[in-house]
Amino acid sequence: MGTDEPLPAAEPVGIVGGRPAPAPAAAVTTEPQDRFDAFDPGDGAMDRFVADYLDLLDGRLDAIGRCMIDSDIEGARVAVLSLESSSKMLGATVLAGRLTELRSQLDHLGPTPQRNALLALVEVAAEAFRRRLQSAAHR
Repeated sequence: MGTDEPLPAAEPVGIVGGRPAPAPAAAVTTEPQDRFDAFDPGDGAMDRFVADYLDLLDGRLDAIGRCMIDSDIEGARVAVLSLESSSKMLGATVLAGRLTELRSQLDHLGPTPQRNALLALVEVAAEAFRRRLQSAAHR
């Protein structure tokens, strides 16, 4: 566009490319079932994701515990990150926060009581979220 050409007129607010802008997405609550309804891409994908999450939860917690017992810090980091990311996807904010805390402390964990205390907080949060997911699935 040269300097002698007029600038195009601005579009009114709420118009994009000459068309009405899409309505903003509805607010999503933190209740698991509401999250499922809002984000399920169809064909039961969210239900399968939740079922897989629940099926893998105990194994993931066990893997974190085993790695910590064996002082396998890198293995613990991978196991924590796996559970942390999928927990965040489902809105498990307390559990994800505990896992983030555990992950940030892996390089600095001292004796076994410290490790056990952090892992116990993760396990309590995981069990609470499991109950919420199961309750939401039975609505």
